[in-house]
Amino acid sequence: MIDDRYFLEFADFKRDQADLRLIRTHVFVVEQAVPEDLEWDDDDERCDHVLARDRSNAPIATGRVSPEGKIGRMAVLAAWRGQGVGAAVLRSLIERARERGLSEVHLHAQTHAKKFYLDAGFRPFGAEFDEAGIAHVAMTRVIAAPESLKSPKSVVSARKTEPLLAQSASELIHLSVLVIANARRELCIYSRDLDKAVFNQAATLEALKQFALQYRPRNRLRVLVQDPTDAVKSGHRLIALMQRLPSIISIRVPQDDDLNYASAFIVSETSAYLFRESAERFNARGDLEDGVEAARLRRYFEQVWDRASEHPDLRRLGI
Repeated sequence: MIDDRYFLEFADFKRDQADLRLIRTHVFVVEQAVPEDLEWDDDDERCDHVLARDRSNAPIATGRVSPEGKIGRMAVLAAWRGQGVGAAVLRSLIERARERGLSEVHLHAQTHAKKFYLDAGFRPFGAEFDEAGIAHVAMTRVIAAPESLKSPKSVVSARKTEPLLAQSASELIHLSVLVIANARRELCIYSRDLDKAVFNQAATLEALKQFALQYRPRNRLRVLVQDPTDAVKSGHRLIALMQRLPSIISIRVPQDDDLNYASAFIVSETSAYLFRESAERFNARGDLEDGVEAARLRRYFEQVWDRASEHPDLRRLGI
């Protein structure tokens, strides 16, 4: 079953202060005995805050990042710990810093949470120190600036990824997840039949869910599928996700000559794509930094999308 029990949004500090206070008071003041006058500071109004909410819109987790790239006030209510919510909040804060053109982020991690941040790519520096009566360690992580803030020269010189190549189902799933993770606002999928070997697998579905739920409703996932009949009959889990998030995810079926297209691909609004010459095979090539090819695939997708239509079976499912 697709886990859509929570979603993320960027908060307005003044508007959402009560929800932020609820989480942070419970976690820091009540559980960790941090003095309340230390919990709230002048940085709150100038930081970007992320809120995670459950299905009923109740706040369950939060975190903030300053204009200088300092991440802090990471807090998850006890009932939601160990379920990936904190990691999702952290990814959102890192992405916001990246969007602002910062080259690194840093934080003061409570020592018991050190492994959590290590797993997220942070590295410690300096000795442990006391902050609000709790042992902490300083940590930092280098991040890449968005393509829009790089000069053409720096894009070439700063390239950090190799071209993507897949020859098996497992490799195709892995690379699909990489491309999905690189999408920020829009993701386009062109498929013959929703490829069960790729899009009905746990890793791919989780990546799509995270893309769809972060920053909603601004994100958009569009899918072109030539023949969704088998996917509908078999209860494809991507269709289940579409049903739950119809304002974010939409699907259409190509028409007429477009049904003769033999390839398949995933492409983001950034420079990431994964292309299969034959939709019947697992062989694929792609890149996370090829804006030219990604733009070409997006143009083709848009042309077909404009000519495509909804499938009657999908309409009956409420998509």
